Amino acid sequence: MSDDTPKQPEAAQRGAGDYLVMTTASSIKTRRKRFLWDGLIPLGTCSLMSGKGGEGKSTMSLHVAAQVTRGGLDGDLHGQPRDVLIVSPEDEADTITVNRLKAAGADLDRVHFVSIGAEFDGADGTRHIRLPTDTRFIRQGILQSGAALVILDPVTALVDGSNDKVQDVRAAVGPVDQIAQDLDVSIVLVSHFNKGAGSVSNKVTGSHAWRDVVRSLLVFAYDSENDVRVMSQDKSNYSTENESLEFALVSTPVPTDDGEIANVGRVQIIGTTSTSVEQIINRSIDPEDFDGDESSQWLLRYLDREPFEFPRKEVMSAARGEGYSERTIGRAREKIGATTITTSTFPARTMWRHPSYPSDDSGTAGTTEPTAPVRGTAGTTGITVPTSTNAPPVEPVPHSRASHASRATHGMTDVVEPVGGTQDGDGGGVLIPDTFATYAPPSPVPSGSEPPTEDVCADCGNPLPPQHIFTGCPRCAAEGRTA
Repeated sequence: MSDDTPKQPEAAQRGAGDYLVMTTASSIKTRRKRFLWDGLIPLGTCSLMSGKGGEGKSTMSLHVAAQVTRGGLDGDLHGQPRDVLIVSPEDEADTITVNRLKAAGADLDRVHFVSIGAEFDGADGTRHIRLPTDTRFIRQGILQSGAALVILDPVTALVDGSNDKVQDVRAAVGPVDQIAQDLDVSIVLVSHFNKGAGSVSNKVTGSHAWRDVVRSLLVFAYDSENDVRVMSQDKSNYSTENESLEFALVSTPVPTDDGEIANVGRVQIIGTTSTSVEQIINRSIDPEDFDGDESSQWLLRYLDREPFEFPRKEVMSAARGEGYSERTIGRAREKIGATTITTSTFPARTMWRHPSYPSDDSGTAGTTEPTAPVRGTAGTTGITVPTSTNAPPVEPVPHSRASHASRATHGMTDVVEPVGGTQDGDGGGVLIPDTFATYAPPSPVPSGSEPPTEDVCADCGNPLPPQHIFTGCPRCAAEGRTA
């Protein structure tokens, strides 16, 4: 029987640069994931709190901090008071943050505000932490204080680079997450929501990488119908259920050291709720949310009437009558979160839907989503294979989202010819290079019916001439959106 224990490289190899390390799965000791707050904030990784301004995300982070200093959170550190580090470049500590901590009942001796000492024009001063440049100081602060929680609020103000670029976000958060893993602490990042409705996953300000790099995403919204605020767990890598909590922000008078009284918000947990943040933000969309953006306001008002879904051609015709270009209205659709579908009727039509329109999962009949090719591997369920075809061989063409939607409009089906590869599962509508697709010809046009008069890109709504059936949308390609 061979020895599966990984062999250490020779010293000469270790000094020569990167080298391969393989670890046998049977040698890894498994463990249960620990939580700072049961099911919501895991230890050993980063969590993200996100919502519009005034929805209570920062106040909730300080509520959690206060509970940590008293050992009051339900979790693996319950009954064990621990220290907290706060990096907050925007809120004033003396007028806002400390008063909120007092209102929440924090042990202020266990809360530490972190900044960097620096020299300016020959005089000593301080500056805020920058990520990833100053991550070593976060590690140092945790080790010195024994903190179990670090709050970065707002984290987007600390990033060196652009919050809209995946590589900059990953470069900033990656080292911070590594610190959380190494020291088994929770690091809570606080950020803002974009305006408008749509999927909560797309509302976090900046690159989608913010959602990708964290292991728990907690989102916030005000439920005006019930006069409460709601915190929902939109993503969790370690919990089986994504729950929502109702809470109130209670105005609390706090005596200040200058003899005055400060009235600040304090979190009061009400309990669990079946209403999610996504339901709230899509319940009622107000055109005034897009103040200053006339095209978005116009489109939202246009879609906000029965039957709440309209053919794209009709929308564009009305928009041109109001003086808006197709490109402008296409961008407005993305901004307000309106969805598009392609009907299964003949001829197929592209429809634009109001952001609060129920998804097809709720039982809407007669439509199919024009998003990406069906996932799966060749020969398995999910790949449509015609029983027979007399079509001549077609040169294999790599998949693209735009060309898939275009082929669907022309009644074409996919026949996957495996060449040893598998379909990519990242949702982008791409096949791994060694797998290609050929296409069966369109079905004959039924008697008395006209062929489709419009072929459009499912992503941007750009009309596509027939020669682009296989090459995809030229506008998406020019703007870098082609999958």
